[in-house]
Amino acid sequence: MPFTKDQVEEAKAKSKTGEAHPFEVVELGLDFILRPPTSGEYKRFRVMAVDSDPLKRTGALEQLFRDCCLLPEAAELAPILERYPALGEDLGMECRRLAGGFKEVRAKKL
Repeated sequence: MPFTKDQVEEAKAKSKTGEAHPFEVVELGLDFILRPPTSGEYKRFRVMAVDSDPLKRTGALEQLFRDCCLLPEAAELAPILERYPALGEDLGMECRRLAGGFKEVRAKKL
């Protein structure tokens, strides 16, 4: 069920970054409110993403998502990620985009 405007505003007020962005995973009918990662969270993500331990590398996007997920809260999120383990990676990419990571960047001619 989609979050109300009041829920989004409440999440925004509690957000470390002052932002709250609603997302829907259409195929599953699941809704989330995400915020951009802080610079420290993003740095940790980058360190995990290049770690020599494959478990840390594969968990980097999921951890970024967990860091940035405002709603549902952690207790509600755990069974969702248990049922849909790839969701953390997909929504982790959305968190990366919120941090300024874009799919396409082009050089401009002067």
